[in-house]
Amino acid sequence: ANPCQNRRDVLEKYCAYLEQRHPRRCVPSAEGEDYCSICAHVYSTGDSSSRVENEAPALEWATPTSRAVCDEREGRETTTASPKNNEPNKNIASPVIGRCLKPVQGLFNGIPGSRVFRRICDTLGQDATIRNCGPGYILRTAMQSVPPHILDQEF
Repeated sequence: ANPCQNRRDVLEKYCAYLEQRHPRRCVPSAEGEDYCSICAHVYSTGDSSSRVENEAPALEWATPTSRAVCDEREGRETTTASPKNNEPNKNIASPVIGRCLKPVQGLFNGIPGSRVFRRICDTLGQDATIRNCGPGYILRTAMQSVPPHILDQEF
């Protein structure tokens, strides 16, 4: 049984997952704000329809790597990724955005106008100024190009 009734549900839940897994790295536009001037129209609103933060799927399935498990069993200190990879202000690479958006590329297969959705996802993913707002923002922006009756159409 599919827990999502329509494409909008699928995309909203996937956006919430992407926002949890790949958080925004954009620079806030003002002191005390969580968003930049580019993604402010999506993240600054308080209504729940624009962002499904509470419904983000938990990552229970994520388990430690076998290396970490072996290190723990043998009493060795667990090795971690280099700090260079975990810098908060590092730009999000274009291939990362592409991999994140790949699962939803076929969601509108066979529906007129689906090529526009794919093209917008690709164009926004290649734009260096928008990329740091995260794949969740890019997907939410691409969703705005799809007519509401198609998003709300049941599977």
